[in-house]
Amino acid sequence: MKTAPRNIADDLLEQVRRMFYPPARAKEFFQDKRILLRVVSEPAAWLKFRGVKLPAKRHREIVSLVLTTIRREGKQVSKARRLSAYLLHCMQAHLSHHGEEYYYEGRRMRDVLADVLLGARPAHPNDPAPDDATDLLAAVNSTVRSKGGRPKKHAVVRDENLRFF
Repeated sequence: MKTAPRNIADDLLEQVRRMFYPPARAKEFFQDKRILLRVVSEPAAWLKFRGVKLPAKRHREIVSLVLTTIRREGKQVSKARRLSAYLLHCMQAHLSHHGEEYYYEGRRMRDVLADVLLGARPAHPNDPAPDDATDLLAAVNSTVRSKGGRPKKHAVVRDENLRFF
């Protein structure tokens, strides 16, 4: 597997395709690709909104954990009319239950990095290096997110008192 943050979305999409979309459903995978990009980038958007970052390896672990749990215990997978929407729902439900754990993990990493940069403590070789995985995946998420709703018609303002004759 590739470890660069830029390749993480492609690797995770490939994992989703292997787990949930057999070759007979290849067309459906490509139709659902936009929502599936939201699925794999949802944790990063969640963390970026809260101002913390995690390394690319940790993002991969979080998404893989959710996908394998759905694959192993998801009783609704076969009943779902839109598999991509179901996967997005499961990812959002996972973040609503476990998101604070990821937030505190990212906050600890941020504080350790600040201590190292300020010289308050020496760098430890086991400390993960910060990367731009959270920012890149959050940008992917905001790009593929739809604005939603119907387009609004502009209201015509009519004032009966304004007559020009």
